[in-house]
Amino acid sequence: WPVKIYALGDFRIVRDDVPVSFARKTQKMPLEMLKVLVANSGGISEIAMADLLWPDADGDLAFQSCATTRYRLRKLLGQPEALTIRDGHMALDPRWCWVDAWACECLLDSAQTFRHNGSQEQACRLTEQSLALYRGRFLEREPENSCTVSTSERLRSKFLQGVRYLAQCHENAGELEKAAQYYARCLDIDDCVEEVYQHLMRCHHHLGRHDEALGVYRRCDHTFKTVFGIKPSGATEQLRDAILSERK
Repeated sequence: WPVKIYALGDFRIVRDDVPVSFARKTQKMPLEMLKVLVANSGGISEIAMADLLWPDADGDLAFQSCATTRYRLRKLLGQPEALTIRDGHMALDPRWCWVDAWACECLLDSAQTFRHNGSQEQACRLTEQSLALYRGRFLEREPENSCTVSTSERLRSKFLQGVRYLAQCHENAGELEKAAQYYARCLDIDDCVEEVYQHLMRCHHHLGRHDEALGVYRRCDHTFKTVFGIKPSGATEQLRDAILSERK
């Protein structure tokens, strides 16, 4: 692709395999427009774009600002065909523009289809491919707006579901080292899922790493007290006690 856009983790643009450097202040609105287009893979109407980026401007001024910013964004991308407009609808053209978030979500959606069809090997393979793309939350270092937040949460949820599936598959197969790695990755994404803590504790426990298992418990205890003001459940406490008794 002539244009590649990375929105998972650090936001950056690569044009003809060369990273694009720009002064964020002078390119602020074209970049904001680009983020909205990336968050809406199917595109967005000019009216909705104008309302989102220039909410306080009147209709004519907002529409004129949208047209000017679209022109500046095409120059920034260096590939006019990458940004299309048809019948008042703006979109990035996937024939010219590759987006890591779109590729990642496509892999995760395909993996989910294979999971539902019982094709574990294919589901695992596609989910593992998505791991290389998911370098962080969607536009995690950028100011939030309604469309970027919803896209970020959707991708995070799909990715977490996929990684948990991978971890469970490896755990069921007795591949506890890999399972532990994937459960740890799950906690990096969402550290408030108690079941994941329990699975990770069991993996370390069965691998003979009792101190690591207890470290996972302490992290769970600290997180739950800090976030929810409660202790972990009785099941997690019992698992901790069982590990403590074996360590002795």
